Amino acid sequence: MPMVDMKEDSPATINSMQRKQALETSGVVNSEAGQHSVKPGWYREMRVFKWSWQGLSPLLIQEVQARIAVSNNERTHADLIDTVKGYRPGNWIYEWSQEAALRMMDGKRALEVADLELAKHHFLQSCLLYTVAGHPHLRGDKLANDAHLLANQAYQQAGLLLPNPLKIERVPFQGREVQCYLHLPKTDDPVPLVIMAGGGDALQTDYLRVFQDFLEPKGVALLTVDMPGIGYSAHWTLSQETSALYEAVVEHMSESPYVLADKIALMGLRIGGHAAVRTAVMMPDKVAAVAAIGAVVHDALVEPKVETRVSQMLIDEIASRLGVDSARPHLLAATLTNYSLRRQGLLGLRKINVPMLGIAHPQDLFGTVEDAKLIAQSSYGGEVHLLKRPTFASAYDAAFAKACDWITRHLT
Repeated sequence: MPMVDMKEDSPATINSMQRKQALETSGVVNSEAGQHSVKPGWYREMRVFKWSWQGLSPLLIQEVQARIAVSNNERTHADLIDTVKGYRPGNWIYEWSQEAALRMMDGKRALEVADLELAKHHFLQSCLLYTVAGHPHLRGDKLANDAHLLANQAYQQAGLLLPNPLKIERVPFQGREVQCYLHLPKTDDPVPLVIMAGGGDALQTDYLRVFQDFLEPKGVALLTVDMPGIGYSAHWTLSQETSALYEAVVEHMSESPYVLADKIALMGLRIGGHAAVRTAVMMPDKVAAVAAIGAVVHDALVEPKVETRVSQMLIDEIASRLGVDSARPHLLAATLTNYSLRRQGLLGLRKINVPMLGIAHPQDLFGTVEDAKLIAQSSYGGEVHLLKRPTFASAYDAAFAKACDWITRHLT
């Protein structure tokens, strides 16, 4: 048998070494890698309600968490479970990516035997798992970026197998193009459109169920867009003009042959709600309605001690979107005050003709009830809806059900 030449400088070996040496997530945007965890034990905030609602098994989530927890490999912070260094067993991205890769292979096997429904299921599972692997999606996190790439590949594979195949829209923006996903109901006629502005911890692949459960049955299309600082929009930072990207998207989609130009609405979650509301204020003649879920538009942005109320992960996440160092959270908090839509003079001074719905949870520290009222009071036809489940996280599905029902009534 001939000898196999295992050169140390082969591309595969170099890539493996780079992965093992890649900076661990908790230190990516923090020059001092200092931590203050609100929930001791984990660096990441667990989005179990969200992941389960999207389609991941709670038992699988617990299984992967357990594999991370029992690892004896070196951690960046000995007291934070999910900070195992390098791409190896126990590392958050490694463990979730292993599961995702298995589902990807299952999907390809199902395609080989022409079981298209099963293949679609496995590809969507793979996408979800790769997306969780990249959580909280910090810019400069090489391993997370690899997971994002694979999540999108899996999503596009699944998209080919949908009843109405996924379409990709490339929107020109500031000298580049932003890749967006367009889901259309089965019809040959132009349809109303909802543009989804996701939260700061989400990729645009997170919202397929919103389309399938709430919009498609009403004959409404969904276009998903990554927020600046994440996914396909990672080239840009999230500036005070959070609506800039979405204004470009609205302009682009108003020319689409698939869409009714006078029936374009926006739905936003968390900071995406900020962007959606700001877009409506800047383009009142182009936007038909806005539903803002837990939108952060004023209160949390001007809170002087915000860094003492949130986890280090969330501080890092915000810093990543803004393109700053999270090692100085007090400076980050000072920067955020400039993002207040009240202080920008865009909310609270006058009303616009675009109907706007503010959805909030009474116990939410970020998208407060007062912020929801501010949104509604700045709109003719504005409304407020309060979520009734124990926490904002547990009301994820109820919030989308209400938002989609309200917004489709204004579109159809």
